[in-house]
Amino acid sequence: MNETGLSIKIKIRTLAVAACLGLGLTALPAHSCSRTPTAVDSFVVKLKRYPTFVQPVGFGQPVIFRGVVESVAKLPPKSHAKTAKDARQYWGIQFKAVHWYGSNQQAEQATVLTPVEPTEMEIFCGIRPFVAKAGEEWLVFAYREKDGKFSPDTDVSLRIQNGQIPPEILRQLP
Repeated sequence: MNETGLSIKIKIRTLAVAACLGLGLTALPAHSCSRTPTAVDSFVVKLKRYPTFVQPVGFGQPVIFRGVVESVAKLPPKSHAKTAKDARQYWGIQFKAVHWYGSNQQAEQATVLTPVEPTEMEIFCGIRPFVAKAGEEWLVFAYREKDGKFSPDTDVSLRIQNGQIPPEILRQLP
């Protein structure tokens, strides 16, 4: 690689690090952290303060729901995509919503979208795809998009084992 190409690659990496650090200093969830009570509490605060809580650009209303995965399907990219995000391929995970926390949302169905292949920036920032299978029960922390679908927070969402939400998490739910 020539010196100019290396210089550009270093600049891109530097911008990526700055972007990830900037995300960490804003109201976004810490994507490299484990599912701690603090992370859950932080998400619940955003949910309670919405819409007065200043959300980063591109993030919709925070929601929390308990649901059972009904189906998982690879969705085709949007036709006539206007943005790179629209041109990406996603998994559509269809949930039967059992309970909504801290929200007047009463929908019985919820579709969670997660990229089939994360971008280099997402991988660098520690953002992972949401992986679920039909029949599993989940507590989903997500952001509602303009189209009504949800983008999950993969570090806070958790699969429910034996029908029980861990007590330290349950205590924090609104």
